[in-house]
Amino acid sequence: MEARAAAKKGMLVYVPSINWRPSHSQELLDRLEDDGWQVHIFEHNKRTYSLYRAEDLVQKLCVHMRAWSGENHGDDRPGNIVMVGHSLGGLLVRDALMSDDDDASIAQRGMLPGATPWTDRVSRVVLIASPNAGYDFHSEPWFRKWLYVLASLFGQFMVEQFEMGSPYMTELRLRWYKYMVRRSGDDNNRSRRAIRLVQVFGDEDRLVSSRANEVDPTVLTNAAVITIPGASHGNIIKLKSADSHDRYELLYNAVNGDFRNMAIPATPEAQEPVVFILHGARSSSYGNWVSGSARLLKNPAPGHDRTWMKATIVTESYGYFGIFNFVNPWIRRRNARRLLLSYGEKFITHNPNNMYFLGHSNGTYMLGRCLEKVPSMRFRRIYLAATVLPKEYEWKKIFARQQVGHFSSGKWVNGDVHCDRGRHDVPVGWLCSILHGLTKDIGTGGFEGFLESPQGLKEHNYGYAGGHSSMLLPKVSAGERSAATERRLTEIAAFIRHGHDHTEPTSGPPNVLFALASRVLGEVSQPWSLAFLVVIALSISSGAAWYLPVVLASVYAVVTLARAA
Repeated sequence: MEARAAAKKGMLVYVPSINWRPSHSQELLDRLEDDGWQVHIFEHNKRTYSLYRAEDLVQKLCVHMRAWSGENHGDDRPGNIVMVGHSLGGLLVRDALMSDDDDASIAQRGMLPGATPWTDRVSRVVLIASPNAGYDFHSEPWFRKWLYVLASLFGQFMVEQFEMGSPYMTELRLRWYKYMVRRSGDDNNRSRRAIRLVQVFGDEDRLVSSRANEVDPTVLTNAAVITIPGASHGNIIKLKSADSHDRYELLYNAVNGDFRNMAIPATPEAQEPVVFILHGARSSSYGNWVSGSARLLKNPAPGHDRTWMKATIVTESYGYFGIFNFVNPWIRRRNARRLLLSYGEKFITHNPNNMYFLGHSNGTYMLGRCLEKVPSMRFRRIYLAATVLPKEYEWKKIFARQQVGHFSSGKWVNGDVHCDRGRHDVPVGWLCSILHGLTKDIGTGGFEGFLESPQGLKEHNYGYAGGHSSMLLPKVSAGERSAATERRLTEIAAFIRHGHDHTEPTSGPPNVLFALASRVLGEVSQPWSLAFLVVIALSISSGAAWYLPVVLASVYAVVTLARAA
């Protein structure tokens, strides 16, 4: 659509969804243009199976916005900009607005004298059937799910980034909430318009029907919600002859209406603590520590902070997570999205300064993966038991990005991460050592300790006597087990609530042979080792002299032991 040179109301930018065709929105945009808007369409032409990064598409939208708004040329510069996005197009609108509304980005853009950033001139964002929390992967047909699995071996469909609980979607959701809170009560020195957020839903939309997608506008002070009767996800922008008048009036109101007396009241941010507790792979074997920890966290000892009695305990259970699931990177990483989805829900409704994490084994992997991929995710304190994260995990980066701690009177205060280990932890010491050679996001940090030790990361010199659950369920006689477990969980709860240090284990270092076996297994799965084993196998199968495989095997054993030692 060719934009009109003169526009009475300002510039309207329409960002369509994937699988968009001009006919879908032609009548709507023509009528808005006739009403006095200078209309531009960001025609990205992406489809469901486009192998494309959402971040790259957002940068293209930003480039178009700078040109259309007159940032870098002397043409007419509209003083009022309204951005309208349909479905996933609304998510692109949100990301582009935040990406370009950054002091560093603005300073690098080389705007002409007198030009103001286009982001400062945006007065309204209209999200039509946009999945604020992402779309539900489980609603996809089975053949499409398997297609995503196969495609993940070579790349990623762009639409997968917009799935509920995906790292991109969670980061976008958290950033958007913080941005809109800041923009509605602007604390920036630049003179910027306050943004009115208008969310438009269809009452027959099956794709954006979950509460997770509808809750976001209810927590913002400058938001309004419009529901269009008889509208589904795809046809909400189509002006049918039967209801074209009513539907257009509602969409017209979304773009032009005065919502000062109609905006929904923002839901107050809850101040009670929120604790995420994630079990390991064998939930049934070690599950009683989860309920025990939840009970102790909500029932503090006399004289302690009584606000914890109202704490929200999120015990996200994913059932038994078998060895096949754990060693499969695609399944393991996708399972981590459960935590992201739960965290996004609580971040929107609760104070992120009061969020805590407690996890064991695979639950700690889910946390580490999420922290790495979602920089806006943060916790005040973190407790890790028998973590399966690699010893090379970048804790310094996590602390530098302010992901562990809280804000107090506007200043950041670093929090604490406490890691407990078992002396003879076979799953971490041996299995994760093997897997580390094949996939670097799994490792032996819960057995050997971490290489990085920033201030705030706490580890004991030794592990607890016993194996994979010894730090949660002490290895003592049957008669003493209940009382010993209660003491340990009480100590962990005290750390989560107030940061109290744990009692140092007195069991001493792990057995020398056990530790050596852990390092040897780590070497066996390294690329050089696998190549060496292939050479040995070929020497045997080729019928070479009997002593050649023996010599090669001896050299291999010596090199492996030397590297492990």
